[in-house]
Amino acid sequence: MDVAWWHRPGHPPEKNVRLRFIDGRIADSSSVSAAEEDSVLHVAVVPPLVNAHAHLEFSYLREPIGPSSPFPDWIQSVIRWRIDSAESVASGIDRGIAESCGQFVWVIGEITTSDEAVSVLQHSDRNIVSFRELIGFLPDRIFDQISVMTRHLDSVSTTGSVRAGISPHAPYSVHPELFSAAVATCAERGVPLAIHLGETTDELELLAYGTGRFVDFLRGMNLWDASVLPRGGRILHYLQQLAQLPHSLAIHCNYLDDDEIQFLGRNPQIAVVYCPRTHHYFGHQPHPWQKIVAAGGTVVLGTDGRSSNPDLSIWKELQFLAAQSLTATLEDLLPMVTSGAASALGLSADDVALDDGATLIALPEAAQRADCLLSGESMPVGVLREGPESASIRLA
Repeated sequence: MDVAWWHRPGHPPEKNVRLRFIDGRIADSSSVSAAEEDSVLHVAVVPPLVNAHAHLEFSYLREPIGPSSPFPDWIQSVIRWRIDSAESVASGIDRGIAESCGQFVWVIGEITTSDEAVSVLQHSDRNIVSFRELIGFLPDRIFDQISVMTRHLDSVSTTGSVRAGISPHAPYSVHPELFSAAVATCAERGVPLAIHLGETTDELELLAYGTGRFVDFLRGMNLWDASVLPRGGRILHYLQQLAQLPHSLAIHCNYLDDDEIQFLGRNPQIAVVYCPRTHHYFGHQPHPWQKIVAAGGTVVLGTDGRSSNPDLSIWKELQFLAAQSLTATLEDLLPMVTSGAASALGLSADDVALDDGATLIALPEAAQRADCLLSGESMPVGVLREGPESASIRLA
């Protein structure tokens, strides 16, 4: 197969490349001569696409849930929608998996909210890390949520196409002791942990002073206990616990102090998951992802869910980010939705091999430079599939 561009992790992009396959796997490559350039397919081959953070249960929504501000009001709208929705969690996940397949996403970091959801995920042919969500702000919920966590870890394998992870939801919805127990359990079991952190300034106010909109939100649900969160709390205190784990995801991190950014730089095993179009939907200040990367930290991309995003295309997330950045290169950005994102989820290179689900990206007609891959005209159109002598292409 002759392709216009080949992108391998850790290598510069290669132009006009002939890929040779044996038993359905890439055996070697060579340059296409000038005389043979007419045979080159106008596509780029990139590693399998990875969506590091998704809420698939919202996938039958046609548009995001409003209002987008203030954030606690959006959460209330999500809760009401869940109560009023005639659709089941299972049907939403089914739709989300189907949409992800249509976008040629090979790996998904999914926030899982029920045993029913786990069952649906286990029937998928995608590689999924199922992060079981824990919610329990008050002390009397700790034991129950630890039981939920243990049951999930006992029932979902740490290998195979669906793997276990744990997601204590956020500082405003999880008791500090429950969060610490989740970190300790994930460290013992060797599974990744994901938590929403630094998503809004309301969250920072709650942690620091025990005041603000989140207090009103929790009080309105009869969940507020002023003794749960010690005053003077910071995102840094959560990051310090995440640093105990070989793989963890700090989701969103829209608002960080400089010392928190520097801490992330010293602990690249904590991956910040940036969801560019969700970030835009909520009208946040510019995301500090470039500062995190410059400090030595890890940033990968996710779509979040259709409750805050128009679709589940991780490729559109990458393009949206590229359009906002004047300095980031393709080599900087591509790992955020491929090999780097897979590693952040705790997967190995063998789990997402380049020739096992590698994505074919259609290119603009004048794609003379590698960064043309980030153009709004480029899009996923297929994957390499195993064959006895050569690769075949599956198109959308």
